[in-house]
Amino acid sequence: MNNLGPLLQYLRDNNVKALPKPYQLSDEPETQMEQLYLRMAELGSADDPKLQLEFFGKGQRANANFRKAKSRLYYQMLNAVLIATPERAHITGIDKAYLQALRHMMAGYIISMYSNPHHGIPYFKECLKLSQKYELSVPAYLSSQQLSGYYGLNLMNAKEFKRYHKIEQQTLNDVVTENKLSSIYSEIYSVLEHKMISYENKQLLKEKFEETKSLKGKSKTARATRFYYNILAVISYFEKDYQQTITTCNQAIEKLKKYPYKLDFHIFTFQLKRLMALIQIENWKTAIELCTYYKVAKISDQTTFIAQYYLFIIYMRTSKYEEAREVLREEMAPLLEKMKQPIYDENFQIFNTYIQFLEQRGILDASLKRFRIQRFLNDVPTYSKDKQGLNSSVLILQILFFLHQKNYSNIIDRVDALKQYSYRYLRKDETLRTNLFIKMLNSMVKADFNRIRTERYVEPLWEQLRSVSINISEQGIEVEILPFEQLWPMVLEMLE
Repeated sequence: MNNLGPLLQYLRDNNVKALPKPYQLSDEPETQMEQLYLRMAELGSADDPKLQLEFFGKGQRANANFRKAKSRLYYQMLNAVLIATPERAHITGIDKAYLQALRHMMAGYIISMYSNPHHGIPYFKECLKLSQKYELSVPAYLSSQQLSGYYGLNLMNAKEFKRYHKIEQQTLNDVVTENKLSSIYSEIYSVLEHKMISYENKQLLKEKFEETKSLKGKSKTARATRFYYNILAVISYFEKDYQQTITTCNQAIEKLKKYPYKLDFHIFTFQLKRLMALIQIENWKTAIELCTYYKVAKISDQTTFIAQYYLFIIYMRTSKYEEAREVLREEMAPLLEKMKQPIYDENFQIFNTYIQFLEQRGILDASLKRFRIQRFLNDVPTYSKDKQGLNSSVLILQILFFLHQKNYSNIIDRVDALKQYSYRYLRKDETLRTNLFIKMLNSMVKADFNRIRTERYVEPLWEQLRSVSINISEQGIEVEILPFEQLWPMVLEMLE
């Protein structure tokens, strides 16, 4: 079944109120397909049961007719997406140029096949012109290939053939180099599985580092530059050479700023890696300045939100809880509501719960913005479905609240859940701090929640924990919202 959902969402978001009518007069009555589209847009769904009932009725025949109608509608909606202007779709800069280049190229192919190859040439030239300006290697290669073939085979014009064939070879080199770098980048991430590096992967990273360095200067496109420096930055970060990560990111940013078109979002991705490295070396002043800059710059709601996300982490790590609460509720909350991206909802919920825990402990003054804790405390099954998310943070949070409430039986259940989770999903080398903290909580249970015995049981674990530095990944996995060094004294205090 053709997937109408994303097409419908795009058209609704960009206020496309009617499908294209290439073979109809504007004053002709609406077709059934147009009526079906309008009703889908009104309901906000392509699969609402009301649709079949309203347009086709019940029964097997109605089901078959509805499926056929959706299949036909798919192509009409696809046309509408292709016709929608970049301005309407809020696409700007290099992305807008790429879209326009693809449209020129598509027009060239379609017209060449429909009538005469000669008629498609102006469109391929427009595509190449735009692609060269923005260094769009794939459309540049495909359009120059069409042009060199046309002048070499159709017109036998040696001068023009050599001109476009040279461009074809240059852009092919760009495509090949970009693809090699892209493959290296993908392989690194597939090996690391979005987590911290393990010892057996170091040799592979060394090989990929050397392979990447060998490709330096092979292509000067912005895409090749981005991949090249991204690979170097990722390798140095996962090897915990944070100063080198910062240096690499600075080099990449300087390179990208020299291109004759804006690459703000791509520069932001390097600033984000730089920010994470600054957090690791505890250069709080520069890290806060960077987060503040992206709050003011407002490249997009997403970049602003991510910058505030890390600013919240910084304030929590530096015990500036009042500032953290202000960032969370005054900056992040409105952005989250505006963006409507569920991917951030769980993180925000956990952040907010940590703030509420601090309020309940009297570390922060109580605020009016609260939510029902009991629902969160009972919500283990929901979070346990995500085996690589923030499960450990959720379970630890629940233990903190139960400890505050002196609800020891529930603590024992959650500690057991943490032990099982740790055994199944947390690798020892990658999440050592989390594993140590889970063992400390388990020691607390074994000590029957007696503070003196607990401190005696956990002493070697506590010393080991303090010797291991905090680490975060770019995906935000295994983030310590409150560092365990700050959290454990709170746990001991609640045992008194």
